[in-house]
Amino acid sequence: MTSFTRSDRATHLGALARPGVVVAGVLVALAVWGAADVAVDHLREPAFGTAPPRDLGPGMVAGASMVGGLIGWAALAVAERLFARGRTLWLWAVSVALLLSLRGPLSGEGVSAGNRVALVVLHLAVALVVIPLLYRTSHPGRRSRSEDH
Repeated sequence: MTSFTRSDRATHLGALARPGVVVAGVLVALAVWGAADVAVDHLREPAFGTAPPRDLGPGMVAGASMVGGLIGWAALAVAERLFARGRTLWLWAVSVALLLSLRGPLSGEGVSAGNRVALVVLHLAVALVVIPLLYRTSHPGRRSRSEDH
């Protein structure tokens, strides 16, 4: 019979919860997209360079939010393994990444101010679900593997 310590059990539960966090991020993105698409009469991506603005469909929204959630999850797993205060470092890193991600909706051409606001809200809504929930799956002060030896 395998015996888990409290820390091992919490780590195992955190690992099981992380896929659910990514799915929750996708579902929130789709819900916000649905409301925003109606509110601004077809949500669009801003144009960059010579490309025209494009309609932003549910597939693109789901895909982007899934990729973002998976990258966040992977970054947290790496930070936990490499750094004693990995989750704190991860929180700072994803906060900076969120701020940088807002450059997309706030730049480019060919979309209305309402469309830009909707895109910013979409980014923030996903981040407000994924970041705190992934953070809760981690544990403060975990030792890195290099400290175990």
